[in-house]
Amino acid sequence: MLALGALVPQAAPAAQRPHAGPPLRPHRLALGMTQTCAIADSGSVWCWGNGFSARTPIDLGPGRRAASIAGGDFHACAILAPGTPDAGSVRCWGDNLVGQLGIGSTAYYGSDESPAAAPAVDLGPGRTAVALAAGSNFTCAVLDDGAVRCWGGNSSGQLGVGSTTTIGDDELPTAVPPVDLGGRAVSIAAGGFHACAVLVTGAVRCWGGNGTGELGYGSTANVGDAGPPAAHAPVDLGAGRTAREVEAGLGTTCALLDNGTIRCWGYGGGGALGLGNDESIGDDESPASVPPVQLGGRAIGLALGAYHSCALLADGSVRCWGPNGRGELGNGITADIGDAATPDQGPPVALTAQAVEIAAGGYHSCARLRTHALQCWGPQDVGPLVLLH
Repeated sequence: MLALGALVPQAAPAAQRPHAGPPLRPHRLALGMTQTCAIADSGSVWCWGNGFSARTPIDLGPGRRAASIAGGDFHACAILAPGTPDAGSVRCWGDNLVGQLGIGSTAYYGSDESPAAAPAVDLGPGRTAVALAAGSNFTCAVLDDGAVRCWGGNSSGQLGVGSTTTIGDDELPTAVPPVDLGGRAVSIAAGGFHACAVLVTGAVRCWGGNGTGELGYGSTANVGDAGPPAAHAPVDLGAGRTAREVEAGLGTTCALLDNGTIRCWGYGGGGALGLGNDESIGDDESPASVPPVQLGGRAIGLALGAYHSCALLADGSVRCWGPNGRGELGNGITADIGDAATPDQGPPVALTAQAVEIAAGGYHSCARLRTHALQCWGPQDVGPLVLLH
C-alpha cells in the first residue's frame, strides 16, 4: 500500500545515481508511508527509509523467513514462509496506537524490541494467512479458507465488521467474526481508510470510508460500519469482466481486469484515475460508466500510492499517472499525467531494464527489474531510491 499523512518532501528526478543499499537480491516488494521493504531471495526482510536501517535485516526470529509483506503508514506485517517455524503465521511491527499489529495491546515492536519478540496475530484455530494488506492504521489478511480478518483502526468501518469499534488494541482479531464478503477471497488491498477484496469469482467487494466514491458503489456512504460488505452488490467492472488484482490508495481504487485493462474509481484530482480529467468516479455512477485507463498496452501488474498509480505492462515497461509534483511518476518531468491527457500520451517511467514487479508507497514507487536491480523514484526522504546489485 501506500503512504498517507502530512508529507511535504522536495521533488526528486526520476533518474537517480546508484546509492549504497541493503545487500539483497530483491524478490518481493512492499512500500509504506516513507519506507521501503523488500524480501530477499533468501527470505530475509530488509526495510529502509524513515525509522528503518538498511544495514541489517528485520529480526523475525531464528530460522524464520517471509513469504510476503505489507506496509502501512507506520507499520508493516509479514507472512512467514513455508518450511519456516510458524509458517503461515503473521508477525507485525511498528506503530500500534490503535491495535494495527493485532496483538491485543498497543505495545510497539521494532524499536526497543524486535519483531521476533511480538506474538503472532491470532487468526483463529488452525488458520494461516495467504495474503496481507496494510492501510493507514489497519491491517487485513486473507486466510487459508478464503475468509478475511481485519484489525486496527475502524473509524470508517474499514474493518468491515459492521461497527466502528477498534479491534486489536485490547482484544484479539478473533474477538469479532471475519468480514462477511458473501464468498471466499483470494486477494486483498487496503487504502487509507478503505479495503477491497477480489473473490474467487473475480468479483470485487469494497468497504470502509467512501467520501469520494472509492468503494465504487455509486454513492458516498460508508460500508462496513453498520452492516456487512456482502449487503452490497459487487463493484460493476463492466459486462463480463472480472478482476485479477485490486489495489487501493488514499480515496482511490483500481482493478486489473481479466483482459489486461485497468479500471479506476474514487478521487480524480490531479488525474488520479487516469481518465484525462479531474472528475471523481464511483460517487454517483459506476466504474463501468467510463472507459478503462488508456495505457497503450496490456497490463500485468498494478500499484497505487496515495494519489498516483502505476501499471506494469506486458512488455516490461511501467506507466504511472496522477499528481507528479514530487516525481512520483518517474518519467523525468513534474507535470501531472491523467488530468488533461491519458497515461499512454505521456512518457513511461525511465527504467534501466524491463520490470517484473512494481510497488507504490505514499509518494514513491519501485520496480524490480529483470537484472535483479531495484529501481525507485519519488522523494529522497524515503531512503536510497536506486539500489543496483
